[in-house]
Amino acid sequence: MKLGIFAGGFKPFHNGHFAKLAVALEECEAVYVIFGKGSRKKGDNDFTYTSKMCEEIYEIVSKDLKTFDNRNKIITMMSKSSPVRDVFNIIGAHHIEEFDNDDYDKEFIRSFKEITVYTAEPEVYTKSIGTDKEPFYFGSMIKDNTLTFESDSGGLKFLEWMREYYHPFSDGDIEYSADEEKAICEDDYTKIRGSDIRSIISTGHSIKAFSKSIGNGSYISAANVKRIYDILKEGNK
Repeated sequence: MKLGIFAGGFKPFHNGHFAKLAVALEECEAVYVIFGKGSRKKGDNDFTYTSKMCEEIYEIVSKDLKTFDNRNKIITMMSKSSPVRDVFNIIGAHHIEEFDNDDYDKEFIRSFKEITVYTAEPEVYTKSIGTDKEPFYFGSMIKDNTLTFESDSGGLKFLEWMREYYHPFSDGDIEYSADEEKAICEDDYTKIRGSDIRSIISTGHSIKAFSKSIGNGSYISAANVKRIYDILKEGNK
């Protein structure tokens, strides 16, 4: 039994995030998806992503992911402090006998033999491995090979089961070759970044371009894509 953890700012949750989540759903019996709530203002366009947006979009995406997940594997939560700290707390709940933080269901967490953290930046979590701090953060989990960190930055695993989870290639009677699917996947999905999507909003692109980046009505409903688009447009004011 393996528990997955996928945590991030998710400003907003998009195809690149979904790529990693879908791998986690294939490999794990349950997956924590932890959303950050901190505000962010970056770039020359002065787009502001507020904490209120985080909360509103979390409510939308959380419900749609659970609707999409017909195997009931996804557990969503809004971080109270930071997503990184939540990851360490879940790991701690697994290996610390006297773990006393009631925000985490330690009995549930301990029911899993293994934990995998899915992240684009494993170094955030792994820098204490091999130091005298390793037992504090991870107990014997690294040594026992019951804690791993997955960073499939190229999205290669995503390509293996893309048709099952997400259907960008169902375009009438058009059939795409494997090479075409790979190119579309890498260019439009696994490489997308939150800054790309915020730029789409700040530069006034249409909802069509935005929708393509966050699921085209697949894992987020078409109606909710529009709701998220309208919420984010407030960041230009």
